Amino acid sequence: MKKTLVLLLIALLAMGTVFAAGSKEAAAQTGPVTLRLSWWGGDSRHTPTLKAMEAYTAQNPNVRLEGEYGGWDGYYQKIVTQIAGGTAADIIQIDQPWLAGLASKGDVFATIDSSMVDLSQFDADFLKNYCTYEGKLLGLPTGTNVNTLIVDPAMLSSFGIDPNTVWTWDNIITEGRKINAQDKTAYFSGATPDIMRYWFEVYIAQLAGAVV
Repeated sequence: MKKTLVLLLIALLAMGTVFAAGSKEAAAQTGPVTLRLSWWGGDSRHTPTLKAMEAYTAQNPNVRLEGEYGGWDGYYQKIVTQIAGGTAADIIQIDQPWLAGLASKGDVFATIDSSMVDLSQFDADFLKNYCTYEGKLLGLPTGTNVNTLIVDPAMLSSFGIDPNTVWTWDNIITEGRKINAQDKTAYFSGATPDIMRYWFEVYIAQLAGAVV
């Protein structure tokens, strides 16, 4: 059964990394190979990815890469539908929080090992914590994002809070309660659940020394 490789978050191509989609046996194939790559993003991602694909195929003329890309909206559902129907691309880009949910749908992702990719170029702890499911390495990182806090100083000041406060977990809770006590429709901060999980990971790591 054909299995799919996962790219989390296709910089690997630009780095000259050689890997094969499917089982280890696919790595021995020397004839023409066509691989489908799926990702989302704007032109800032599309253009470099397409150029990386061109660079890779120039070095590996027996490989043909077909790109399937679009916007963020609907991308996750598209991947879920393709996996269920057995039509997923050979290499797909996903958001890291999706890994466990998609992997639990069946044995559809290729297990990655050093015979496919030089894993020494990746941080071993990162691979273990973010790219592994049930002991199997199912994805590789292509980049990282950062959380950005957008602050409204005027809003904080209107509730008697100094915007230049040095924030701790304790005073975030204290000041947050103060805001909501004055206005039940107002909150100290807000984020979607997929973003809030990263706040909790930092909180847990600072308490326990590691993400559990």
